[in-house]
Amino acid sequence: MNDSRMAVSLAVTAATKGAVVLNHTSVIDLIKDTTGHITGVTVRDNLTGETYHVHSKVVINACGPFVDAICKLESSESDHSRARHSRDSSKLLFSREYGADCSKNERWSRCVYVTPWLGHTIAGTTDEQVELTDRPYAREHEVQFILSALSDHLRVEVRPSDVLAVWAGIRPLALDPTKLDTQKSCFG
Repeated sequence: MNDSRMAVSLAVTAATKGAVVLNHTSVIDLIKDTTGHITGVTVRDNLTGETYHVHSKVVINACGPFVDAICKLESSESDHSRARHSRDSSKLLFSREYGADCSKNERWSRCVYVTPWLGHTIAGTTDEQVELTDRPYAREHEVQFILSALSDHLRVEVRPSDVLAVWAGIRPLALDPTKLDTQKSCFG
């Protein structure tokens, strides 16, 4: 799967159906009618600083880990979080295919997954609570953790030279206020 190609395809399809498609923008306010229904958003172009009003029949808050910022625009009384932020931890792209698996053992505190992809392998781990940032990155100790866990589990030496790419992201986990650990939160 090429996620960049998929994102561009979605944007082009949406534009052909009449959607306003913007990039490098932030929602800074909600536009409401006299009854309080949200009818659009005010956005700021993060490259130029210009602001625009975008009107719509429907506004969907699909901003992933930034969900709370939009909810606070809707209600200034919205003081509680709706999501915890979990690093969709390091993902490594390996030069060979190892097969599919998802494992957790007593020595590891997190699940490690392995997924074949186009003759290669994507391996990663999730559920490490992190601070929200728009530039997540894979930390060296996470990369080493995945290499070690794969070597242990697959009983094959997985070396840093087998790694073609490394990336990380942040995803929201639906907040359950009774569970402080992201590993016990619902996946969002």
